[in-house]
Amino acid sequence: MLISPVALGGIDWQEGGVRIEATEEQIRKSPEASTDLPVARALELQIHRHYGWGVSWPESYIGTKDDTGAGSEGKNYDPNLRSTRVLTGTSLVTNSGKTFGSVADFVIDPETWRIEFVAADRDRFRNILLDPKLVQGIDVTRREILINFQAK
Repeated sequence: MLISPVALGGIDWQEGGVRIEATEEQIRKSPEASTDLPVARALELQIHRHYGWGVSWPESYIGTKDDTGAGSEGKNYDPNLRSTRVLTGTSLVTNSGKTFGSVADFVIDPETWRIEFVAADRDRFRNILLDPKLVQGIDVTRREILINFQAK
């Protein structure tokens, strides 16, 4: 279960606990949220609506208008979809464990929206383009992208 900081009602120092402004039933029936990935704004909106909490951003920013996850054009959103901004600045790590740069930007095909290249800063003077097929994994929590090759 994922409980928003909005639900925190206070700390009970005597009892050694935290008061939550939600019922046990609300928590049990809350929308599923993976705790090992960032929460997408659309899922965050669903959670806020479920508990009846207000939001501090306009719904148009999220791109969803109802709890089914349908976007403004009636299309369902993908809860696993993340902005490339989340990965900008992320360390690029080789399969031998060496950090060899960081993500600077992405080259995206405007027709298909597919990532064609990952633009990386090696150091102050060297920039490279990487084939996204070299990506073996992404650890958002550690801010690392594992790349399948050995850096020199």
